Amino acid sequence: MSLFEDELDGLTGRVIVVVMSDGSKFRGKLINHDAKILILEDIYELSDRLQWIPPVIYTTVSKSITKTKDVVDQAERGYLNMVLINTSHIIRIWPYEPKKIE
Repeated sequence: MSLFEDELDGLTGRVIVVVMSDGSKFRGKLINHDAKILILEDIYELSDRLQWIPPVIYTTVSKSITKTKDVVDQAERGYLNMVLINTSHIIRIWPYEPKKIE
């Protein structure tokens, strides 16, 4: 087992924050892991307004997008509740333990 996997063993079952190489940031409960994959559930993504929101996924968009406004019907989207993340795209991981700023 690698040092990476050893450290993740201590975080299994806890909520962690994962920062990806493309700049996206995810928060979720670490369910399982190995050297190549992390499995998170109860996923949230950090928005441009610095709020944790559930990531939206689109099932079909071809009939719903207009040329001027990128509008998608409510019935055509959903939220992620579990995700598999390739560890080669991760640049940071830490436990999510928010503290109040005083």
